[in-house]
Amino acid sequence: GQGFIGATPETLLESNGGELTLDTLAGQAAAGRGAELLQSDKDLREPLAVVRGIRESIAPFVTRTEIPDAPVIKALANVEHLYTPVRATLKPGVRALDVARALHPTPAVSGTPKQFSTAWLRQHEGFARGWYAGAVGTIGSRGVPLAVALRSGLLDGARARLFVGAGVVQGSTADAEWNETERKSWAVLGGAR
Repeated sequence: GQGFIGATPETLLESNGGELTLDTLAGQAAAGRGAELLQSDKDLREPLAVVRGIRESIAPFVTRTEIPDAPVIKALANVEHLYTPVRATLKPGVRALDVARALHPTPAVSGTPKQFSTAWLRQHEGFARGWYAGAVGTIGSRGVPLAVALRSGLLDGARARLFVGAGVVQGSTADAEWNETERKSWAVLGGAR
């Protein structure tokens, strides 16, 4: 009687042999307004925190990391994000699953520093996340594609509980973050508004 659905835009990691690809999405604007993110100190702080957390999480597992100096705009149907691709090479003997365990949860879904922020969320968030913000995908001989279960919903009979989030940093306002989560929910609700 229950099902979990999602429309995630974010890859936790993909591996092909010893090469890893990771996505970071942070900062959000309405469709067609992404360029404003590149001019906003507040919005540019979000990807910095996420990229720093990912770099620290994967460092023990990789020999090489490539991260652009600045994010670019990634346009989706309902929103635009600051996007920073991360490429890395695994150390010999390291499995992509080891990296996924170290990455999860990323700063984009838990905050930073990880131990403090995850404990704070458990105490204050007010609901059990379940599969929301978890890693979904496959693990097999052809690689490991894992996505972050964002913009999702738990279906229970005729009812659905939607899950979306926002990155809160210095300069965030309640109204702007609420509008961000509303726009993100359109991916699950079916279409642009």
